[in-house]
Amino acid sequence: MKTSLRRLAVPLLAGVLLLGACSDGGGGEEEAAENPKQAFTEALDALAEYEGVTLELSLEADPAALEEDDTPPEVAEAIVNSSVTISAKGATLEDSQVQFTINVDGNEDAAELRSVDQAVYLRADVGELVEKFGGDPAQIDAFAQQATAQGFDFAQAFVDGDWVGIEGLDDLAQQFGLPQPTADPEQAAEFVDQIAGILEQNVEVTSEGTDDVGAHLLLSVPLRDTVEDLYNSLQEFVEAPAGTLPTDTLSDVPDVDVPVDVWVSDGRLVQVELDLVAIAEAAGEEPPEDVDEFVVRVGVDEFTEDVEAPSDFAEIDLKQLFEAFFGASLGGMDSAGGSAGSPPVPGGNREVVVPELGLACSDIQMLSPEEIEQFLSASGVPGALKQVRRACPELF
Repeated sequence: MKTSLRRLAVPLLAGVLLLGACSDGGGGEEEAAENPKQAFTEALDALAEYEGVTLELSLEADPAALEEDDTPPEVAEAIVNSSVTISAKGATLEDSQVQFTINVDGNEDAAELRSVDQAVYLRADVGELVEKFGGDPAQIDAFAQQATAQGFDFAQAFVDGDWVGIEGLDDLAQQFGLPQPTADPEQAAEFVDQIAGILEQNVEVTSEGTDDVGAHLLLSVPLRDTVEDLYNSLQEFVEAPAGTLPTDTLSDVPDVDVPVDVWVSDGRLVQVELDLVAIAEAAGEEPPEDVDEFVVRVGVDEFTEDVEAPSDFAEIDLKQLFEAFFGASLGGMDSAGGSAGSPPVPGGNREVVVPELGLACSDIQMLSPEEIEQFLSASGVPGALKQVRRACPELF
């Protein structure tokens, strides 16, 4: 995507996803034409009653709009012919269910992700996708063989297109001393109401008639004010200190009214479109000469089904991956992050600087100072960061 369109797409796509998270209201197509603002408001209210929501993201564009130096025409065409479907429901993190399905150029389930019962499962037609996007499948096979030789048995299963998964994420978080996420359903519902209120208050709505999708409404959105209101609401919801979110970037958001097309059918929001060419023109920018159409389309529907875990999958040992990534043995850590005895020190000439982790300076030399601090804080070993700072000053 060209730079000017990409910059405009980011805040608008965020707004669409927030709107989709809001989830039968009255009002048919004729009523929508007579009172479009009320039809839009009632459609937002209906979303709040959904058990769950499904969003289907796709593009209506000339593939040439995506072509850049590193994007050959066949890859650009495959992207335009693809879509992503996201379904989610659940009032709390404990009962949340999420499913991603990626349709790549006609392969309707080229990649899938499911999250249910504190577990995550993933599969993809790896070889087909690598080849379609210009990669070398032989390199993927070689990677799988190498990973399997190092004890990562799930790698070959994933490359073969089978399911892999991580179960017991809550237990793993506790074992590594990570904070346990919490969510208050009432607070989340209040946040959703705030989002709906922001949209209802800020936008102007006109009728564009009716088509086979439903009543077509055109929203005029004061972009900067709306994004700022959404930022402030989000900051309050996550109880973040003032300045935590990048509100300083709001100055980069054009202070203009931009068009957003929505469709309402039987009182429900069923489709949203962002015409990035029209939005660029509204923002006073000239769209690229070779881009006549670039529309992000989001289909919206209620999600009532249950996400099911696959019946068979190769288990990913997250602890094994963690240890391999950092080059440190965490086998001696108990569930509280403490030491249950110093593990053997791999690597021969490595000088261990945190005995509880079997950690040497060379194990974390590829990490940034921020990543080192996050890792050591998560380990739960008292004084680990201080020990590393003293023993490995070159890393900071």
